Amino acid sequence: GSGGNGGPNSDLLQPQLLLLTGAATALALFNAMTSEGGDGKRAQEISMQHFLSNILAHGHVVRLVVVNNTLVKVHMSSQHTSSSSEVGIAAPESDFGSRAVGPPVYYFTIGSAEQFEEKLEAAQASIGRPLRDYVPVQYSTEVSYLGEATRFLPTVLLIGFFYVLSRGMAG
Repeated sequence: GSGGNGGPNSDLLQPQLLLLTGAATALALFNAMTSEGGDGKRAQEISMQHFLSNILAHGHVVRLVVVNNTLVKVHMSSQHTSSSSEVGIAAPESDFGSRAVGPPVYYFTIGSAEQFEEKLEAAQASIGRPLRDYVPVQYSTEVSYLGEATRFLPTVLLIGFFYVLSRGMAG
């Protein structure tokens, strides 16, 4: 028997299959990069003023992470990660060091890291929190893989266009 060439439509199906595979891969990557891990809950956006005047005073904030000097993620103790934690009773002072850190529950944007630290320090001093119990602030830099991938999108589309164009001229 002969192997044949796959039928009359095999040349038309290959670019469509390539396009479909690329779209499915892009969708899977987008979903993986934008979904939250763990319990699937997303952090809630709040204002910095709301954080300083309401959430900080309750004593459930364990750590603040400043990302790229523009976004602050609020990590709370794991037993107070529900959205009703704002109105809860503060944990006992003796339990402060043993609380587990949960995922970020809230986030807010800031203008500058220096002004944020000044306001945070003033707010903690105004509620009478001892200096040794101030909420620690951690700085981190995160790269958006989706943003980095979109930088190459025009190049990939141009290469794909020329590939499909050359396949059309060759046949």
